[in-house]
Amino acid sequence: MAHALGWSRLQVFTRFDYPLSEDELERCRQLLRRRASGESVAAIIGKKGFYHHDWSVGPGVLVPRPETEMLVDLALDFAQAHESMGSAETHFRFADLGCGTGCIGLSIADDLLKRGRRVRAELWDLSPEALKYAEINRDQLLRPEHREFVRIHLGRVETDFVSGTGEAEFDLIVANPPYIDERDHRVEEGVKNHEPHSALFADENGMGCLRRWSTTTYPRLASGGLMIFEIGDGQGASIKAHFEELGLSEVKVHRDLAGLERVVVGRKS
Repeated sequence: MAHALGWSRLQVFTRFDYPLSEDELERCRQLLRRRASGESVAAIIGKKGFYHHDWSVGPGVLVPRPETEMLVDLALDFAQAHESMGSAETHFRFADLGCGTGCIGLSIADDLLKRGRRVRAELWDLSPEALKYAEINRDQLLRPEHREFVRIHLGRVETDFVSGTGEAEFDLIVANPPYIDERDHRVEEGVKNHEPHSALFADENGMGCLRRWSTTTYPRLASGGLMIFEIGDGQGASIKAHFEELGLSEVKVHRDLAGLERVVVGRKS
């Protein structure tokens, strides 16, 4: 209602006795119909809060989830530790795979650049619709002088990214790949009907992309670099074992605030 009327959320409560015109009522009704069909509030109003910022969202791009903020926290913790081992002239090189809105990679880059860190980042996605929002969010979030350090690429992780564009090696590879089994009955109908399937569902019980992306991108991870992937609950043991088979060490599965398996992390020895 606040969005439809052009008010703040507080004004919805303080103006409770405001008489709405028929035009204003119809604007509210149209948005309520979309919400009743299962479309998310974020998609309807065109923005979603994530890690200190509002992000532009819309058709064809996955709406950021709050639990994904854990990836940003872990990445920034690693970047800080990495800085203490390098020189002031060393760039922190990272890739965000399946970037969607860019909320993960851009949050990392924004934090580091504002602290004066030298950064080179690549954001990858196979969806032109999603990258449209990544570019919008980059231009809204980053200062003009910082945008050149964050490059956005259209392509597949297993082929285009792996073939080598930009940086030869990365200190960090972070990804939120599709990891939901298509047979998972817990997925809400609104999510199935209104969010891009390519960003949600994967084969091999939901773990196909997790395995392929980590396997094919492992050679581009620098020695001592970190790989951070978001996973689904119940996938921790399998993906942890897979990371260890690749040669990653110190592999750990992190749980979110709900106690669900959410992130797997491994370091390249």
